[in-house]
Amino acid sequence: MVKLFLIDEVHILKEDRGATLEAVVSRMKSVGTDVRFVALSATVPNFEDIATWLGKDSTNQDIPARKERFGEEFRPVQLQKHVLGFGGNNPSDFAFDKVLNAK
Repeated sequence: MVKLFLIDEVHILKEDRGATLEAVVSRMKSVGTDVRFVALSATVPNFEDIATWLGKDSTNQDIPARKERFGEEFRPVQLQKHVLGFGGNNPSDFAFDKVLNAK
């Protein structure tokens, strides 16, 4: 019997493969009576909606699942963000790509 269902990269729900993932999770929710769902993603924007969809447990589907959000302060190494500007004087898309890909 499955007790824990781990969904890594849950943000694929919004992609083409999302329908398959949604069908599998919905099936597990209907079949499993005591299945714990853990959904992971670094980029999902609507984690509250996913928590509501998963529900707290099979007996309390109207109560959202517990959710945790980890911000930048949890990173062991802070990300550095850089913005580079490129002039628009290239005659073609190919020339612009060549500038971007130059090492």
